[in-house]
Amino acid sequence: MAFQVHAQKKVFIRIYDFETKKIAHGRNYIITDSTIEFKNRHQIIHYSTINYIKIKHSFGHNILAGSILGFSSLGLVALIPDYSQYSFFNKTTTSALVAIFIGLPAGAIIGTMTNIFKKPKKTAINGNVENWKTFKTFVETGVGL
Repeated sequence: MAFQVHAQKKVFIRIYDFETKKIAHGRNYIITDSTIEFKNRHQIIHYSTINYIKIKHSFGHNILAGSILGFSSLGLVALIPDYSQYSFFNKTTTSALVAIFIGLPAGAIIGTMTNIFKKPKKTAINGNVENWKTFKTFVETGVGL
């Protein structure tokens, strides 16, 4: 009996062509000696068409994730039942307003701050087979770049 264990997720990558246009992104890919295939899109890209590859998510991803986290964490307070019947702004309404006007911006600020410490890597392929092999080794072993 054989077991295959995947302890970590694959590296999130974004691939850019020579016109600096993003042509593919994601984690669900297979790298061969000359191509990268994105399984869920049925897209195969030859290394000679790749200008560079960025590793990790983009700047906006962290801001969006922080905003959602801030909104949802403060929004959970709105789910606690409120038994006051005579107030115009009951606890649920107040909690929802706090989640919207404080949680979203606070989460966005935290997401922006994480971008300062995040070190996204940009690997130049430039259609070069040696650069491609270096990148392939990095993805397979986590060493290099």
